[in-house]
Amino acid sequence: MEESKEHKVGGDVESKPRKLSGLIEDPKKSEIALKPPTQPGAYRLFVYVFDGKGHAAHVNIPFYMDPPAKSSAKTASQ
Repeated sequence: MEESKEHKVGGDVESKPRKLSGLIEDPKKSEIALKPPTQPGAYRLFVYVFDGKGHAAHVNIPFYMDPPAKSSAKTASQ
């Protein structure tokens, strides 16, 4: 999901950021590959793991996608 753009304090309610879908091919596999979002910006990955015996774990990982690098290569005719 996108990182929240709201920075309220003291437990004030913030709107829920937009979820992104289609970035994990099969989320039920024991190993997954995450496709990067196409737009640059701040994001947060939420992971929930269940063992089928009533136990669970979760983590959230913030990350940032940089914009694509601009090519500085020149052609032979330049």
